Amino acid sequence: MKRLIFAFVTLLIAAHIGLAQKNGFDPGSKETAVHNEIKFSVPNGFEITPGQTSAIMRGSRSNGQFVARPGSLDTGQITGIAQDLVRKIVPGENFQFKSVPGRPILRKSSLQVGDGELKCISDKNSLVAITYNVLNVDGKTVVVGFGFKVTTPPDQARQLFDSDRGAGMSVPDLAAQAHILTSITGEPFLSIFPGVFVTARPR
Repeated sequence: MKRLIFAFVTLLIAAHIGLAQKNGFDPGSKETAVHNEIKFSVPNGFEITPGQTSAIMRGSRSNGQFVARPGSLDTGQITGIAQDLVRKIVPGENFQFKSVPGRPILRKSSLQVGDGELKCISDKNSLVAITYNVLNVDGKTVVVGFGFKVTTPPDQARQLFDSDRGAGMSVPDLAAQAHILTSITGEPFLSIFPGVFVTARPR
């Protein structure tokens, strides 16, 4: 009976992994890049471009990923990284930034030492949501995150920015961030983004 249960569970896991792969949760690796001695994999569907404080990977849907290695981590550093990103994904607009207060830590990696979420709104009421994770990699502080433009009417964008709630989440960007995280930490994709077992560590 135990063997039968084990076989059934194994079959379910295999089916879950196969379905996730079929659905394309892991975007796969386009190329390997290096930012400030941190090697990582650039997901398919993103174009890498240097920012002032980070490596920016711009997507095609007013979205993007980033990898940064700040000398220290404070509100000013995080805002600078966020500014780098929004300049690339929503160019030509001036943004103000706000941290989402009181959110629980969402642990994704065994090397994670913190995380956070920002909301950014422009003078044209464009709303961008940014999520990031802070890692300790061999004693180095590394920040890996993503942002995307939230599709919402301008008046609702301002209300959402002024509230204490988060601005939303993007599953494709979560998957792309998980791909980058595994490429830095060497952990399996499944442990960071359940559904696919892929190790994307650049060689």
